Formats: sequence, C-alpha cells, structure tokens
Amino acid sequence: MNPQLRRLWLSHERSGAPQAKPCLQASAALVSQLQVLSPEGERRYLRGCGIVTLPLPQLNTVLVARKTRSAECFVVCRDAYGGVERYGLFELQPVEEGG
Repeated sequence: MNPQLRRLWLSHERSGAPQAKPCLQASAALVSQLQVLSPEGERRYLRGCGIVTLPLPQLNTVLVARKTRSAECFVVCRDAYGGVERYGLFELQPVEEGG
C-alpha cells in the first residue's frame, strides 16, 4: 500500500465511524487520481484539472490546501460541519517511508 493511502487508512480506522469503509474507498480512489494530477511535493491548481469540489476533511491527512485570491482557481471544499471553504493551491503531503 502506498504511503498516502496507508496514512488515510489509519486516520479512518481511528475515527471508528460506521461509514468509514465506503468513505475510505472513495477517498482512496480520489487520492490515486490526485497522485497522477499532482505528484508528491508538487503544488497544483486543481481547478485547472477539472476538479471543482473536494471533501477536504477526508483528505486532510494527505493533502495540503492553500487559499488563493483568484476566483478562477477556486475549488469548493466542504468542511466537517457542512460549511464551505474556497482553496486554490493543493499539494500531496510527503510521507516518510517509516511512517
């Protein structure tokens, strides 16, 4: 299992939520796509790749989001409470092989 997916799996296991397994499968698929679009350590405006929304709470263990002022770059991210935040620049977090 690659390091980002392993980190995601562990965070979902710790949550103990009954919906964790389906959520994990969807998150794992999204992480796989993100790895193709934005290799680890490379910052990218995902709106330009066709991504307009992201479930940030499910991905924040592997993805760093940064705000932008450019409305054309906004990606709408739902927080854990259903609120909306707009981010633009995203980067997969580097993962140490031992962690």
